[in-house]
Amino acid sequence: MKSIELTIKGEAETSFQIITQQQLEQMIKELLPNYNSDDSWFFDNYYTALPVKNFGSVLIWWWKVLNQINYCPEVFDCDDYAKLFSSLLACCQYNASGIVIGELYYKGKFLGYHAWNLILLVNPQNKFKIYEFEPQLANILLDHKSFDGFEYVGRWVIW
Repeated sequence: MKSIELTIKGEAETSFQIITQQQLEQMIKELLPNYNSDDSWFFDNYYTALPVKNFGSVLIWWWKVLNQINYCPEVFDCDDYAKLFSSLLACCQYNASGIVIGELYYKGKFLGYHAWNLILLVNPQNKFKIYEFEPQLANILLDHKSFDGFEYVGRWVIW
């Protein structure tokens, strides 16, 4: 996938790898089989990817945040965790995380609607990949499942 390099000048010059909204949406369609593009929303034309080499630091940082906040139904729950994770990355000038809205299942039983994140990463060869991320657990989802057996069906994305 072709990327564009963006350089921001300031005290320290920082370089970002970015992709277009169309490229990002194509990757989402490939990742989420039940994705509904008609009801999804993208705020920007370009997206800055998080370098893979920084992902470990982000996870350590996110664990520190998780130790400071508490789940509270209807007040600070799944959508708030997802919004906070995306916002904190955006504060670092990476709009590399979108919010997925979808369904949550356990052992085939529908539990309700849920929100989690997508993370756009780029490797040193400028290859982009999106991962599903459960911010309440700081867990990368594999095959749309968390390590504790919950199944995620992504329907809509806000990015």
